[in-house]
Amino acid sequence: MSNWQQFLESRNAQFKDGLVVSFGENAADYSSLQENSLLFALEDHAVITLTGGNGSQLLQGQVTCDIKTLNAENSLFGAHCTPKGRVIALFHIAQWTEDTIALITRKDQVETLLQSLGKFAPFFKTEIRVNEEIKILGLSGEVAGQLPELSAPYKNIPLPDGRQLLLIDNDEAQSFWEEMENKATTAGLPLWELMDIRAGLPKISTATIDSFVPQMINLQALDAISFKKGCYSGQEVVARMKYLGKLKKRMYRLSIAGNTIPTIGNAIYLPNQTQSIGTVVNAQQADENQIELLAVLTEAAAQADALHVFGESGSNSGPLSTVTVLSLPYQLEQ
Repeated sequence: MSNWQQFLESRNAQFKDGLVVSFGENAADYSSLQENSLLFALEDHAVITLTGGNGSQLLQGQVTCDIKTLNAENSLFGAHCTPKGRVIALFHIAQWTEDTIALITRKDQVETLLQSLGKFAPFFKTEIRVNEEIKILGLSGEVAGQLPELSAPYKNIPLPDGRQLLLIDNDEAQSFWEEMENKATTAGLPLWELMDIRAGLPKISTATIDSFVPQMINLQALDAISFKKGCYSGQEVVARMKYLGKLKKRMYRLSIAGNTIPTIGNAIYLPNQTQSIGTVVNAQQADENQIELLAVLTEAAAQADALHVFGESGSNSGPLSTVTVLSLPYQLEQ
């Protein structure tokens, strides 16, 4: 057990599979909790750093966002795609130090990124590695705009709904946590994931790697695609979809009743149909009786009153769920 985990457990953190899932709260508390400032330990995230050489040039040819616009004051959201334009990783990008760029991603995408980007590193004389000297925290509410002065490096990454991702040096993490928990209520990862769903922020996991072109998970509405930057891996497919293609599926936010959470990557079916018309992107309990999810669906499926959301690929077995389509906080091109 790490010192950090011991520290969080002394703060009543409850761990499951290495992730902080609660500080004693449950789904029934989520509505009232979100009226407060909140502090999260995002142990499902990891930081990959590119140091020295021409790391920015390497990324410019591999990611959907325009690295030339990155500076010390901003951050970017983007994807890395296969040559066929399928998303294999999502990340936020920030300038960590003058010669180091940080990619903030999910831990289950780390190996994919290291293998895919690492093969180009020698050509750009840059070092790519998982940086375990950086902790990743989350902030929401009023406290997200009240960051204290710190002696060690840190970087805050604003999210579209006002939350902040915070990258902080390991040596400062405990003292920062102690200061912020006097201003914010601590909460577990499921509530952060619910906030991601409500913000319309997609998640790529092991089950959905290489499943979607960027527009299917609404990246064009999240400023995660530059259509002016020029060539990158998968760019021809992404551009063709914008200018010549018709998007057959896109990501919707849904609500279903119950307390059994659909698995990410589950195939979705219309009643009495055997061909999948969608995929679960993310899902979390919203309160005692409701689940919210992001799902990539056909337009016809999004208009259905009920769907099978617990199916496996090739099977529409499982319960039929009454579905409500919920709004997303951004506009999509028609």
